[in-house]
Amino acid sequence: SGSTDATAAIAKKYTENVILHTFETLGKQKQFALTQATKKWVLSLDADERLSAELAEEIKIVINKNQDEDLNAYYLPYQNHFKGTPLHFGGEIYSQIRLFKRDKGRFTPDVVHEMVTIEGKTAQLTGLVYHYSYKSISRVLRKFTWYARSEAEKMKLNGEKFSWLSLLKSPVSIFRHRYFTLQGYKDGLAGFTLALLFSYYHLASHWYFRRLTRSDL
Repeated sequence: SGSTDATAAIAKKYTENVILHTFETLGKQKQFALTQATKKWVLSLDADERLSAELAEEIKIVINKNQDEDLNAYYLPYQNHFKGTPLHFGGEIYSQIRLFKRDKGRFTPDVVHEMVTIEGKTAQLTGLVYHYSYKSISRVLRKFTWYARSEAEKMKLNGEKFSWLSLLKSPVSIFRHRYFTLQGYKDGLAGFTLALLFSYYHLASHWYFRRLTRSDL
């Protein structure tokens, strides 16, 4: 997408199929990539995601067998890491559709938090995707600030109305939910820090949304 790091150069060491495409939204970018694929099955991974050895073997088995022709996608379980430490609580283990038949799936065009919609049946795999999303606090803050701006744009597109109550209540609610309800405290300092960072993300989302709505006045 025109990034200024070495991503494209590194990729070209392994394949010539490196395509530059102007970034619009996360969803549209991934959907464009999907249109460039040619094989029956697609595995969609972000740059900070890695397959466990168990999941890699599991994927090979299920796509080679594929005895149920109506089964068109698989949910892959994620395990997030905070500064290299695996997280087990606070909502940091979940599953997403990331393995699917090319002609049966489609990415939603969302600005952020895009999803894959599937025609037909889905199933669940057991091997983990290791997600190294939280490499440092400073990087998480930069990432969440970008997400917050994108989330504000999404809220505006959805016709939502700004609320001071939501701005004040949302950060507290998300901290309570992640740290207490989802037992993030069991991940120690990492769980506490991440709950705070998600509180910041929700606060920033509503703050940027306020700025967007004020600009319309």
